[in-house]
Amino acid sequence: MNGLLSPLLARMRIGTVRPFLRGRVLDYGCGRGRLCALVPAERFIGLDADPAALAEARQLHPGHAFQAVETLGEISGFDTIIAMAVIGYIPDLEGLFTTFAERLNHGGRIVVTSPTPQANALHRIGARLGVFGSDTYERAAALPDRSRMEQAAQGAGLRLTHYGHFMLGLNQIAVFETQAPGRKDAA
Repeated sequence: MNGLLSPLLARMRIGTVRPFLRGRVLDYGCGRGRLCALVPAERFIGLDADPAALAEARQLHPGHAFQAVETLGEISGFDTIIAMAVIGYIPDLEGLFTTFAERLNHGGRIVVTSPTPQANALHRIGARLGVFGSDTYERAAALPDRSRMEQAAQGAGLRLTHYGHFMLGLNQIAVFETQAPGRKDAA
């Protein structure tokens, strides 16, 4: 969140995922605890790979639980798993979706936001100018489009239930739920 517009963009992402929050929430890539104002402490776990972000989140939100991403395999029982602007950093998207699906309660959902692949060049230019954060993706191919997300989700036994664009079409939101037994088709 080191770019001039980073706080605004984070608020826009939060506003986009807010309608999909329900029950017990896992915020994968939680940063400083961006969803804590929306989810009561007893229903929230935040995971992040950055120890400094986790330390800041714990200081800012002492009642909420924060853990290293490596603990993902040890926790479960979530109604909503949120992954805002992090899947472009994950090389094995199907593996991540499979792990997420295994952590969901029956009827749970996975909510993912990501810049679109087309936004990568703009993001790089904006990062050089200090308008966007400096954490640009190494290659545009890392940013999945709808088709790639659907394919990875289908391999994990999930189906797409909502898809849309926001931030002038430069970002996307996808919501996945577990498929009914015996179904392998995507919505």
